[in-house]
Amino acid sequence: SMGTKYNRDNLPLDTNPDHVKVYITQPRNYWTAFLQRLVNKNYNFLLVQSAGNGGIDAKWNGIFSSIDDQELRKRIIIVGAIKRSGIWDMIRNWATNPYTFVDKWEGFDYGSNYGNKVDVVAPGFDIYSTVKNNGYATMSGTSMAAPHVTGVAAMVWAVKPGLTPEQVKNIVVGTADRPVTYKSRPYNILNAKKAVERARSEQAT
Repeated sequence: SMGTKYNRDNLPLDTNPDHVKVYITQPRNYWTAFLQRLVNKNYNFLLVQSAGNGGIDAKWNGIFSSIDDQELRKRIIIVGAIKRSGIWDMIRNWATNPYTFVDKWEGFDYGSNYGNKVDVVAPGFDIYSTVKNNGYATMSGTSMAAPHVTGVAAMVWAVKPGLTPEQVKNIVVGTADRPVTYKSRPYNILNAKKAVERARSEQAT
């Protein structure tokens, strides 16, 4: 999995053609051509990328988020972040879903990137993780969410190594459930148990 960084103060406007070229067209052209060469050489790969943390459409996050080629998109999973709801929301919603889309990071007025490029969401708030110098710390961000998806994809491939990258993505994304809604769009939450169970019954092609 991978995360990307950018300067939120200099994000593009959809109406500015120069920004579209810099933030979408150039990365899309480069990465599309690069990945297509790997496909042509019969490499099997599935790419998991964080959606980004700027509270904007994930298409602006660059790298693989910018790719529109439908065949390559079958090998790419873009991951948004969820968190546990506030205490009152948790009490009210516990029977259905104790999670919510990260609309604000702590100390900021924006949260996880969103939009049609986001394939699945996973926990990305206050995640206990390794840090440099052999340490551990609690961190937040879509870069904390993406490794959950990478791990589940690895488990799916482990139980059925003959699956294609497209099949693995379809299993990981297709078994996600318990949707959370943000800006009128539902996002399904990663479900490791269902993904592995689906993989066991899937016919490799």
